[in-house]
Amino acid sequence: MQGQETSNPLSNTDFELGRKPKILVVEDEADVRQLLVLHLRRQNFDVMDVGTGNEAIQVLQNSTFDLVLFDWMLPDASGIELTKWLRRQSKIEKTPVLFVTAKAEADDIVMGLEAGADDYITKPFDHMILLARVRAQLRRSQWTDPQSDPDAIRYHDLVIFPKKHEVRLSDEKLELTKSEFLLLLAMLTNAGRVLTRKQLAEFIVGESVNVVGRAVDTHVFTLRKKLEKYSDMIETIRGIGYRIRLEAEVNA
Repeated sequence: MQGQETSNPLSNTDFELGRKPKILVVEDEADVRQLLVLHLRRQNFDVMDVGTGNEAIQVLQNSTFDLVLFDWMLPDASGIELTKWLRRQSKIEKTPVLFVTAKAEADDIVMGLEAGADDYITKPFDHMILLARVRAQLRRSQWTDPQSDPDAIRYHDLVIFPKKHEVRLSDEKLELTKSEFLLLLAMLTNAGRVLTRKQLAEFIVGESVNVVGRAVDTHVFTLRKKLEKYSDMIETIRGIGYRIRLEAEVNA
């Protein structure tokens, strides 16, 4: 966990919340938890920390947060279980979740994203990268696209509601992570146009954050599974990126 501390703490107006962004840190290793809290508080975040899954559930049942950082391996639960539980709670289901864990295998990352995590950073981490990812998730949770029509965007019986941050398929709500939602929105608003992996990554996490490896491919993989009969609407353009096939190209 390296890097020099930034000297410019964030102001409340950076996220248009009218208050300090509230972050919950769930980490059982005391030294790691203290370090995370230290870095986040130095950035002017309102931080609460707990060391077990049961404590996290109790806190989340009584308070709302703008971001939750979950460790994968806790003494009484896993970050996977906690994320799935959070996504089932109607009042907090849209809360961004960032995994901070030593599990770095591709299968682990896919499992975390499929469980509902919005982003994933592995230990040991550079704290500047961690803070950039935190800021990106906070920005995305407040994100609106001024270029988008405020009304629903339709693709046969797949409907995306930009303002409500909601997607429905055959009138059934799809449970997408924030990254999956933004990825789908980016491609649908550019239907028929090829978007590079870099363009998609910037749309999801911002220009100032480097996406490591095949993170965009992983998000596309999990998104396709959730789109069910429309999984083929996302076309892979080998060596470049992805595009949404025009409606006439898809047999629904």
